[in-house]
Amino acid sequence: GLSACLGASARLAEYLGADWLESKGRPVELRKGIVVGEEFRYLTEHGQWVSEPVSGAGVREGDSYNEAAARLAQHFASRGEQTLIFVRDRATALTLAHVVADGRAQNETPASALVGLERTAVRERLQYLLSHRVAFHSAELQFEDRRCVEAAFAAGAIDVLCATPTLALGVNLPARNVILDPQGWQSEKAGGAAAIAPLSRAEYEN
Repeated sequence: GLSACLGASARLAEYLGADWLESKGRPVELRKGIVVGEEFRYLTEHGQWVSEPVSGAGVREGDSYNEAAARLAQHFASRGEQTLIFVRDRATALTLAHVVADGRAQNETPASALVGLERTAVRERLQYLLSHRVAFHSAELQFEDRRCVEAAFAAGAIDVLCATPTLALGVNLPARNVILDPQGWQSEKAGGAAAIAPLSRAEYEN
């Protein structure tokens, strides 16, 4: 069994008569913080607060989340850092991916992640985005599409991936940066009506 946030894992292992293995290794450094104006303030994995400039890519008055996230992701991409952008829904994931791609140069070498798969409208969109080292990830994609996107991101062929929260559940990609919309669709009980509300601490940590 694997879990990222099980508080009593040692007790559970003892109850099951199993060996308990805990690993704190990470493929990339974990930085948790916020962008304020033209400054990125974050807490390092060693518990130190650090500030670094994000000149020209900071949050501006009147920005929507999508505008600020796209500009910040472009800034990180220009430094060779991969970025995941989490959005509220499938339509936003696709729209934001196109916004980011349209602001980037197209690769001279065509993207090959989807080669050999049957052509569909969604795959043609993905092919265009991948040629700009951008992609989206949502329930709209078939299993083969999602697998190609995840493999391409893990291989470093994608700089910016726009995804719905479903990607956060069960998929571990080595992104240098993760940009979160502070609000999302929430429901008080399973199957109940959903409304836009702030993310919980548990959702943010996951």
